[in-house]
Amino acid sequence: MDRIYSKQNPKNLLNVVCRKADLVAQRRLDFASEEEVLQAAIINLQARDSIPPHRHLKNKRTTETTQEMMIVIEGKLEAKLFDTDNTFLQTVILEGGDCLVCYRGGHGYKALEPNTQIYELKNGPYNGKNKDKEKL
Repeated sequence: MDRIYSKQNPKNLLNVVCRKADLVAQRRLDFASEEEVLQAAIINLQARDSIPPHRHLKNKRTTETTQEMMIVIEGKLEAKLFDTDNTFLQTVILEGGDCLVCYRGGHGYKALEPNTQIYELKNGPYNGKNKDKEKL
C-alpha cells in the first residue's frame, strides 16, 4: 500500500494506492485514520469467517469535502494526481483488483485498455457538477 502525501504539507495524506498484491494475511488493514470522511479497509476472510449481521446507526455527520475511491474491476486505468495547490504530483497506473482512495488534492483518469471497468465510490449527497467539481 502506497500513501501519497502533499508536498505543500508533508503530514497531509492525499491518496492511498492499494494493489491487489497488497491483500495481506492479516484480517483487517485500514487505509487511513478514523477521522477521514471515506473509511476504507482491506478485509481478508477465510472460509467460515463472518461479519455478524448489523446495521449502522444514524449519526449526524458534517463534512465540507468529497473523498473518492476508484476500484479497477478489469483493464488498466491511468490516474494523474495533484497536490492541494493543483500542482501535478505523479501518475499512477491501476490494474484489475487495484484501488485508489483520493482524500484530498486533485485527480484525473484515463482508460488505457478497451473495456476498462471501475467502481467509483464517494460520500454524498451529490449536488451536481457546478457545485461539486472544479476543473484543473
